[in-house]
Amino acid sequence: MTKFRLYDNVFYVFYVRFNIEISFYMNRNDFEKRSAIVAKMLFIVLVICGAFYIRYTWINEETALSKNVMVIARTTADLLPNVNFKNFDVAVSDTSKAEYASLKKHLSSIVQNNPDAKFAYIYCERNGKIFFIADSEPINSKDYSPPGQEYTEAKIIDKKPFIDGKELITPAVSDRWGTWISTLIPIKDVSTGKTMAVFGIDYDIAEWNKSILSHTIEAILLTVTLLLVFVFLVNTRAKNKVLSDDIRTRKQLEKQLKESVERFKTMFNAHSAILVLIDPISSQIIDVNQSAVQFYGYSVDELKRKSLKDIISNTNNEIVNQMELASGEKESCFIFSQIISNGETRIVEVHSSPIEIESRMLLFLVIHDITERKTTEEKLQNEQLLLRTVIDNIPDSIYVKDLACRKTLVNRTELMYTGVKTEDEILGKDDFAFYPKEMAEGFFADDQFVIQTGTRVLNREEYIIDAYGNKRWLLTSKIPLLDKDESIIGLVGIGHDITERKFIEEALLQSNLRFTQLSENASEWIWEIDNAGLYTYVNPIVKEVIGYDPEEIIGKKYFFDFFAEKDKEELTKMAFDTFSKQEKFKDYINTNRHKDGREIILSTSGVPLYNEENKVTGYRGIDVDITKRKRYEEEIKLKNEELIKINSEKDKFFSIIAHDLRSPLNGFVNLTELMSLRTSEFTTEEISQYSKLLHNSGVNISNLLDNLLKWSMMQRGTLACRLQNLNINTLIQENIDSISTKAQQKEIEIRYSPNTSICVLADKNMTDTVLRNLLTNAVKFTYRGGKIDISVFEIDDSTVQLSINDNGVGISESDIKRLFLVNEKVSSLGTEDEPSSGLGLLLCKEFIEKQNGQIWVESEKGKGSVFSFTLQRFIQQH
Repeated sequence: MTKFRLYDNVFYVFYVRFNIEISFYMNRNDFEKRSAIVAKMLFIVLVICGAFYIRYTWINEETALSKNVMVIARTTADLLPNVNFKNFDVAVSDTSKAEYASLKKHLSSIVQNNPDAKFAYIYCERNGKIFFIADSEPINSKDYSPPGQEYTEAKIIDKKPFIDGKELITPAVSDRWGTWISTLIPIKDVSTGKTMAVFGIDYDIAEWNKSILSHTIEAILLTVTLLLVFVFLVNTRAKNKVLSDDIRTRKQLEKQLKESVERFKTMFNAHSAILVLIDPISSQIIDVNQSAVQFYGYSVDELKRKSLKDIISNTNNEIVNQMELASGEKESCFIFSQIISNGETRIVEVHSSPIEIESRMLLFLVIHDITERKTTEEKLQNEQLLLRTVIDNIPDSIYVKDLACRKTLVNRTELMYTGVKTEDEILGKDDFAFYPKEMAEGFFADDQFVIQTGTRVLNREEYIIDAYGNKRWLLTSKIPLLDKDESIIGLVGIGHDITERKFIEEALLQSNLRFTQLSENASEWIWEIDNAGLYTYVNPIVKEVIGYDPEEIIGKKYFFDFFAEKDKEELTKMAFDTFSKQEKFKDYINTNRHKDGREIILSTSGVPLYNEENKVTGYRGIDVDITKRKRYEEEIKLKNEELIKINSEKDKFFSIIAHDLRSPLNGFVNLTELMSLRTSEFTTEEISQYSKLLHNSGVNISNLLDNLLKWSMMQRGTLACRLQNLNINTLIQENIDSISTKAQQKEIEIRYSPNTSICVLADKNMTDTVLRNLLTNAVKFTYRGGKIDISVFEIDDSTVQLSINDNGVGISESDIKRLFLVNEKVSSLGTEDEPSSGLGLLLCKEFIEKQNGQIWVESEKGKGSVFSFTLQRFIQQH
């Protein structure tokens, strides 16, 4: 009887709950089946109807809004100013037209008076492209589109009104201004019916969506309300049925209870857990189940003869404490070491609770063998110790934070950054306790983002100010910390110190900045190319050097694209041969083609570019435009050659002059010597004859020296040319007078018809010398009784030509070619043996060319010569 009451007290609660559930299940099983089927079917029908109603509400509201927007757009289009769009050029010049101003003002008023409209515009189609005619934006707005600007974002649907002439509403489009829909109304030519332009209005779809969402939410609420009412009615009906059944089933519990006790006695003995009843005062074992028998290795009777102290290896004090807890009617859990029959010690987890049986307090023990679990825990503890050792010795900062962003774990590196010595000083505190407020707020915002969204932050560069005031750059990663249910309980943070790398990057940045500043301000073309020769960088000066903007070259042009065709193949091969050797090069001279077609000469130098793996990725170099320098060098070379030639000609010329001077001087010396030695023997007639010869020699020498002096002054640049207004008639007449005596001596007629209306811009002395030399030569080489004609006429408005024509001996064709050359000696005696130096014509050529004129001769041997030269005509300034 005592044993039965013990089980009765222990398992009573379990008996009742189990039998109630069995009874409930058996009595309402059929009802629930029938009701559940009907309820589910009705619920599904209601859900389907509700879904259709919600969908109908959405479509109906969207249709109504579309019609309303289209009506507004159509009405607004009808109110546009009566403008003939054919008069527009679709260019910036349209802004000066009154029709454009009226149209733009109307478009602006549309946006101002329609709160839903955000942008109004008119556009046309040209050659398959869309161009704006006018829009509603102010001219100073950054979103203003001037006439003629291409609508580069236009889609196929924007061109549809030009194809079918129908109005439409575009699908929603998202951009930097928001999400929009557009109404497009075709503006048609009255005469042809074709679409000339399209009037468009952009609407912010946010208000549109709000209206649709509002009506849709109303439909959803109504549907949900009906479903909740249905569920409430079904549940109420079910509960009423259950209560009714409960009354009947409880009457059967008493009967079922007795039957259940016997079944649970069996369950107690067959339970897999070790179950033990003991006396808390004496620790005597009162009863055990079969699991206890198997665990301890003793029979039931053997165990009942033992006390708890016999099988527990813990101290008596621990056992006494357990008994006291049991006596105080307190439930407790302990870990004990127990000795089983074979002497082995097992670790057990004991759950004890006091139980009163026939006014006697006993302890009901549920014992679990946790030896393997403790072994696993110890192994896990060692692994955790190993992990902690690793974490503490990793140079990166590692920490764990809870949902409030308080640190629950930190390693030694994090302790160093925060300036504390032990982990206890930082645990439970957030970043505000260790970092400046502004910095801590940024960390907190990042932490909350990770915790609330579950999004990882990986390798974010940020800096901290450590406890010593040093700025440290970290590569921070923050990962959500999940529990076994995949719920976020905090985060794990890792901070990799990249301060040294940042210093290197900063130094590299500064170096690149210096390079960029030098490059951008350099006067030479600085460039970079990849291994294929494609330009990856050029500085702005390239525009001045080769005529192309940097945007036309970078990523589009290869260095050999600019080579002149004649040298392209050779220069390209030479360049890639150098690249293959990965050598630097200097002052490669190459001819390139400028954008305007002209050729320029560049001096190119370059060095290889290396990546982090020390592999060549291209070349960097500089091009110097040496076109002018080369031209100057070529000019200097030509000048040097010319100077050498001139010096050679001068040497030859002076040799000729020396030879010409030697003959008359020798004659002069011989005559004077003869006269000094034989004066008494000469007759008066002989003395007169010899004196005349001396005079002629002296005059010839004087003229030769005078011409030589003037020619020398011209060559040295010391003879100035002073141009002035001179009457050509006066010049010619004065020089005719100067040689008239010689002409009369040879009975030569000089004919000239003055033209008083012609004036020239010339140097008087030089022109006199030219006329005097040419007239003297004409008299000298004209036969006695001959004629000399002087003519003057205007070639054009700015040039006057003078010609001196004689009927003398003439000049051979071979001599004509050499007549004005300084290194050629062309001289002969006159018709009456008058001497000639040949220097006069050279002087004439120099003087005429000094005055920007030309001199030439036309002659035929035996028929005479015509010497002509030109001078600038004097033009009166008004």
